[in-house]
Amino acid sequence: MSDLRVVPYPGGATMRQERDALAKLRVEVFRAFPYLYSGSLDYELENLEVSSPIGGGG
Repeated sequence: MSDLRVVPYPGGATMRQERDALAKLRVEVFRAFPYLYSGSLDYELENLEVSSPIGGGG
C-alpha cells in the first residue's frame, strides 16, 4: 500500500508553511535537472503565492 495521502489544502499560516516546504522541495528536485529548469526559492514562493488562494490567484 502507498504512503500517499490526499488531504484538503489548509488556509492561513498552515498554508504558508506548506507552501514554503513545497517551494523548497521543487528547487531541490529540479536542481537535479538544470537543463529543464533552474529556479530559485524566491521564484517558487512567488509562483505558489500567485497560484494559491492566499495570493488571490488560481
